[in-house]
Amino acid sequence: MNASPGFTQFVEADPHPWTGRSNLELYEQTRVANKGHAVTLLWAELPEDEEDGGLKELGIPGFR
Repeated sequence: MNASPGFTQFVEADPHPWTGRSNLELYEQTRVANKGHAVTLLWAELPEDEEDGGLKELGIPGFR
């Protein structure tokens, strides 16, 4: 990524550095602002939880 202001492309990213997990599809896009400030948007495609439909670590309720 260069440091010029604007948006980077929406690209697939390695999820492990961000989440400690490797079973996610993770995408990132960064907005670079003035003076080196930046904000990164993360978008995750989560795996299906086959037991009850919810991912407990994300606080998503499941059906019983």
